[in-house]
Amino acid sequence: MDTIEKSADAEHLENLCHSFVNACNTRQLQRSNAVWDVYAPTFRAEPDLDPNQKIVDLDELLAQIRAITSAHPTHRIEIFSFDVKITEKTGNAHVFMTTEITGCPEGVRRQNAVIFEFRKIEGKWRAIWYRGLRGTGGLDSGFGGM
Repeated sequence: MDTIEKSADAEHLENLCHSFVNACNTRQLQRSNAVWDVYAPTFRAEPDLDPNQKIVDLDELLAQIRAITSAHPTHRIEIFSFDVKITEKTGNAHVFMTTEITGCPEGVRRQNAVIFEFRKIEGKWRAIWYRGLRGTGGLDSGFGGM
C-alpha cells in the first residue's frame, strides 16, 4: 500500500488542533493564552451544545467551555482521527476530526465530529470557523450538558 505524505501545512493544521484540545484539557481557557492567538478576529463557532445554540465568537466559546469544565472537572477530549483538506487556490482549509469526550457527566463517553475551518491570512493559517457535531451519549454529554 502506498503511503501518502502529509504536506507541511496539513501537519501544521493538525498541530494547531492538538494545541486547542490540549488547552481545553489543561484548562488554559483564558483569551490571553497564546494558543488562542491563531484565531482570526472574525472567528465564529457553532458549538454542539443545545439545538437552539447561537453562533458565538471566541470569547463566548471559551466562557462556555470554562463553565462546562468547572461543572465537570474530569471533562476531557481525545482526538481519534484527522482529515485535512487544503484548497491552495483559495487559501482555505478544513480539518475534520473525530473525538471522544469523557467526564461530562462522569462515566459517560461520547464520540463526536468536529470541523475547523482555517484561512491563510497574511501568510499564516487562522482559525475562522468551528462546528461541533454531537455524537451519541445523550444531551448531558459534551461541552454543553449542564
